[in-house]
Amino acid sequence: QSTESSGINAEYGGSGANVVLFPLDVTTTIRFDIPTLLNRSLDTKQKDFYHSCIEGTHTQMVFYGEATAEERVLNIHDVHCFVYYARPDLYSVEDTYLGVDPSTGQVTDAKEQEKKNIVKVAFTATDHSEVQKTVLGMFKC
Repeated sequence: QSTESSGINAEYGGSGANVVLFPLDVTTTIRFDIPTLLNRSLDTKQKDFYHSCIEGTHTQMVFYGEATAEERVLNIHDVHCFVYYARPDLYSVEDTYLGVDPSTGQVTDAKEQEKKNIVKVAFTATDHSEVQKTVLGMFKC
């Protein structure tokens, strides 16, 4: 794929890859109600699998302090990637210029005038309810 067709301007040193990053704090903004997820999975052949995954994820969230045992909610971190693919209109995305320190490999902020790699960053979901509906619709559960 050429850098022209991928939306990344070659003069900025773009690799040609159309990349959108989702910072971790964005992934914690969408929470799913556990009783709703469990109830919606009851009529599926995979209900035991879903139940195990949902409860196991919640147990880990409690262990790592992302939720309390009483909060029956889940953060599903990676949902944003496929929701963005299906509904990019649900996110506020900005171009960010990145550099890489060749001696350490560390990613650094770069200024636009430095002509570094352009990466799109989705800083916020604009409609959390629509993101949730999209995810539930994708899984038909």
